[in-house]
Amino acid sequence: MEVANLQSEKSPHKFQHRTEQWDPAFRKHVKKLEEKGKPVVILGELNVIHTDLDMTDSDRKVMPAGLRNEERENFIDLLDSGFVDTFRRLYPNESKFTNFPKDTISRTLDNGIRTSYALVSNNMMDQVVDSNIEHSIYGSLYSPIVLTLKNEQE
Repeated sequence: MEVANLQSEKSPHKFQHRTEQWDPAFRKHVKKLEEKGKPVVILGELNVIHTDLDMTDSDRKVMPAGLRNEERENFIDLLDSGFVDTFRRLYPNESKFTNFPKDTISRTLDNGIRTSYALVSNNMMDQVVDSNIEHSIYGSLYSPIVLTLKNEQE
């Protein structure tokens, strides 16, 4: 499933809605799909910075959207409920970013944040061939994420 989570940066109401309603409802929904025996792949803009490796400047004094404790804790809860951050699993120490400021030099310098993810159910991780971020594709402030799964016919 493709998802674009709320960005709660400028609105306390959006932040509260996201952290108290949307995140738990989304987690419950994807867990129900798994309980029905469906493999779950979640791709998209989750608007959360999971670890300090997922941002250029981990010493930010201002807490940008996606870096607040509640947002990070909800993302960790999603992972703990049975999902894998495929990029981080395959590249545990690599900093690579999906979202960049509007200035063109930031992307060239790889100065950004990782807020887009490819998550899979724990039991699908053995089907993951690669999970990567394509910096060579331009056209927006975001770099596309690419998840490659094994072809069952191979």
